[in-house]
Amino acid sequence: MKKLVGTLLLAPLLFACGPIDDFEKVDLGYGTLIGMKDEISGDSHMQKIGYGELRSLLSEERSFILVVHNSVSFCSCYADWHNDVLAPYIKRHNLLVYMIDYNAFEGEDDYGLDLISNHETLAIFNEGELKYQHTNEAQESDWVTKPEVFAEWMDARIEYPRMLTLDKETLDSLYAGEEAFTVLFTLSGCPDCTYMERNGLKDYFSTHQNTDYLYVVDTAQEGIRLYKNEEGELIAGSDQEDATEDQKKAYEQWTQFKAEYGLSATSLEEPGFSEGYVPTIFHIAPQVGEESKAERIDAAGVFYNDTIDQSTGKVTSTYFSNARLEAAGASYLTYLTDAELSVDKSIDGKTFEVPFGEMLSSEWREWVHEALSPYHDAYLGALLDWCIAY
Repeated sequence: MKKLVGTLLLAPLLFACGPIDDFEKVDLGYGTLIGMKDEISGDSHMQKIGYGELRSLLSEERSFILVVHNSVSFCSCYADWHNDVLAPYIKRHNLLVYMIDYNAFEGEDDYGLDLISNHETLAIFNEGELKYQHTNEAQESDWVTKPEVFAEWMDARIEYPRMLTLDKETLDSLYAGEEAFTVLFTLSGCPDCTYMERNGLKDYFSTHQNTDYLYVVDTAQEGIRLYKNEEGELIAGSDQEDATEDQKKAYEQWTQFKAEYGLSATSLEEPGFSEGYVPTIFHIAPQVGEESKAERIDAAGVFYNDTIDQSTGKVTSTYFSNARLEAAGASYLTYLTDAELSVDKSIDGKTFEVPFGEMLSSEWREWVHEALSPYHDAYLGALLDWCIAY
């Protein structure tokens, strides 16, 4: 009975069209610039996913927009709704919208979605839970035919994303432009990246409503970590002796990218860290002369790439070292040296109390993240305040 009552209470939340203030807005987190300049047609401006990918998004407690569309049998109104209403709204706000085929749900959990075989369902998920949804079954309704009504419905329920994903082409266009910008280099599946993005980054944006964009580059893409061979295959790099020629080319491509864009470094005066790691955040100053990409970095941080001795709990390697502060405190670490923080500005040589007993590698990584998070959260906040806060 309790479950039934909860469902009945949820229904108005999912479908009501009341005043804007009646709704709790979902912070989508990520948007995208990838493909936003493309012409509107077909299923454009949406990223197609399968059921497994949807399940992963939900298990990771992501917040996102999903469109369910039957690619085999769909209403003739779909093209008008997509081309005149949905896609223009997506483009206007740089939304990352996932699209899944209706038939992918056959025999699977529908997660509470109102699925109609020949009509679309638009759903908004908040931290892995269905929050709002609407279908275009009523073909003549204002929600389907009037862009301003659709926009009002969406605006009442979402916060526009301020972290926008980029491909390499779009990244290079930013470097070629005349404006300063801030970029996060990350890697899908990277534990350090995931931890920072789900904790420090998420907390920062939830407490800072007025910011500029933070551009996000997943380095697992063509032209960066992945090399496209003559057959059109995307190959990841390797420097092992038995690596194929394509793998060697991919490895060299990634090495050159890190050097050109400043992720790797040969001295503390350079903003990169050793051979180059992620997550890394750079603020890129406007070009005023013939500066290289790396020379335009005027604020930098490399997070959660610290080494702690498991036997002593001592930090033996970190980006935020005393030596780096001395070498770069007046250049790309000004944001840190000038900040008022509740923690030390270096964790170099700090010792933490290590839990007793053996730990799995995943357990050790989790402990390291939690031990270092008060410091990295503070450094991240100081960097973002300097880079993107109004």
